[in-house]
Amino acid sequence: MDGGRTIDKNGAINVNKIQRKPWSFTIVFDEAKAARHGYSLDALYDHVGKIAESFGNVRIGRGSWQAKDVQSNH
Repeated sequence: MDGGRTIDKNGAINVNKIQRKPWSFTIVFDEAKAARHGYSLDALYDHVGKIAESFGNVRIGRGSWQAKDVQSNH
């Protein structure tokens, strides 16, 4: 296989379709540690969101973000 292509026994080139899979990331904060330092979990997630969303990611849950272009395909 070369770059997603295969050649069958008759010499025909078969191109395998690339399947886009959504990627995402999740950040988990320790609630007790955050509280000891004067932060709420929501404040921490909002802060991360400002940074992550500035790169085109979309929040999909508490502490989770996904690439905007992938999410729009759902």
